[in-house]
Amino acid sequence: MKKILTLTLSSLLIIPALTHAEFKGGFADIGLHYLDWTSDTTEKTSKKSHKDDFGYLELEGGANFSWGEMYGFFDWENFYNGRHAKPGSE
Repeated sequence: MKKILTLTLSSLLIIPALTHAEFKGGFADIGLHYLDWTSDTTEKTSKKSHKDDFGYLELEGGANFSWGEMYGFFDWENFYNGRHAKPGSE
């Protein structure tokens, strides 16, 4: 019970400080990209690894607050193929 009370009181003290953070700016971006390996690259690495051209969806964003900045991104690569569609894929 004592731990729950301590956690509750700590949360009540921290939450107002976070809610009063001033938002100064930010951005968000969505991109659809296609990585096209050159034939020279695929020939040089064909025996060592499996390199194919692939598309990827990229989501990214960032925000600037009075307490600092934050940034994050997510890349979803080869979303149109099955997970193990090609030999040598992990």
